[in-house]
Amino acid sequence: MARPMPPQGRELLRTADLGAERQVSYVRIATGLLLLVALWLLTTPEDYANHEPAVMLRVAEATLIVLFLSGVIALGLVQTRRWRPWMAYLTVTVDTGVVLVNLGMTAASSRLSGDFLPAYPAASGIPLILVTSIVRMRPAVQAYAGLLIIAGALAIAAAHGQTAYAGPTPLVGPLAPMFGDNANAMRLLILVGMAVITWLATVRGRAMLLRAVDETRRRMNLGRYLPSELSQILATESMDDLKQGSRKKVGLLFVDIRNSTSMEESLDARSLSVMINAFRDHLTRIAQKHDAVIDKFIGDGAFLVCGLLDSRRDDARRTIACAVEIVQTMELWSREREAEGEPPVRVGAGVHFGEAFVGAIGNDDRLEFTVLGDAVNVAARLEQATKTRLTPLLVSGDAVAAAGDDAPQRLAGYRFVGAEQLRGRAAPVRLYAPLATDRLAQRPRN
Repeated sequence: MARPMPPQGRELLRTADLGAERQVSYVRIATGLLLLVALWLLTTPEDYANHEPAVMLRVAEATLIVLFLSGVIALGLVQTRRWRPWMAYLTVTVDTGVVLVNLGMTAASSRLSGDFLPAYPAASGIPLILVTSIVRMRPAVQAYAGLLIIAGALAIAAAHGQTAYAGPTPLVGPLAPMFGDNANAMRLLILVGMAVITWLATVRGRAMLLRAVDETRRRMNLGRYLPSELSQILATESMDDLKQGSRKKVGLLFVDIRNSTSMEESLDARSLSVMINAFRDHLTRIAQKHDAVIDKFIGDGAFLVCGLLDSRRDDARRTIACAVEIVQTMELWSREREAEGEPPVRVGAGVHFGEAFVGAIGNDDRLEFTVLGDAVNVAARLEQATKTRLTPLLVSGDAVAAAGDDAPQRLAGYRFVGAEQLRGRAAPVRLYAPLATDRLAQRPRN
């Protein structure tokens, strides 16, 4: 039993249906206008002088005007989103009526039998109706169009009966075999075949549309939970590959607002919301600048990764540079807030570089991209260690080495803080504080 389509999928499908009806409306408007102009250009005042031709021409004009106006009305309903699916049956009925009325009038005025119905110009509109309706990709509407036009044409042909042409009657006699029972039976089979083929094409097109809508809905759902930078992975890799994950070396950065609890108690809900949103905006801008991915926001903190999508030689260096800019930006923003009488916003950040599992866990409707492993724990504990080491940023020795900053001339840009035995680690981790941010810890506070 098929699962019911969720509201998001139904809205996507409705948008696709409206787009199809918009195209059909344009085709109907253009067809009605083109045939009407052609009718006026190809007729003369003498054609309207005789009663019977004049009646036929007036009926043709009226039906084409109806086709044009119905297309305009349908387009207006689509543009204002007042269109409803059942209205497609009305437009098909109008289109079929235009063809059948003209067929009936031509048959009545020609005084020929119903055998000659396929010879009338209006009969050319039958395949046009079937082909135009394919654009909707609605099998039920397509089947209705096929059955209505075939049944209507057969009814008109039957109403005018059959005539046996025994002799070489001028014009009609030589043509009689071409419109006899055998010839018309072949035409009917071809018409039925066209109706069936267009219906099958509609069924296939509808199935493809539903799959596309479902895939779009899934990706929109995933976009709510996964970092936006992963959209390129979603577009090129299967979910199974994403869930299988991989192990790779990445730059890891945790950042968190200090004294957030007391700040939350002193701010009203609106001020707190403005502050958190501004904090996240700063982080997002800086992360994009350094090609870092914000894996997730964690309350008043965040977890960033460099090298998540494609590993680069400068992943560690970019992670450190990103952390330094975050700390410096937060310091400048904090001064602006203090000048405006708002509480300062200061952060602590920890940077590490190491191997981690990178992949997705969960199902397609609630998938979470994650980075797991000892390296992640080290980065998180370095961020916590900034509280006791009294510096806003700590970088592990592994990250310094991976960045190429362990050479004496580069190491001068760091202060060696010491080696710390982190929980769960056999060997102590060497800690460094970049001088660019370390001096901020000694700045006099207001």
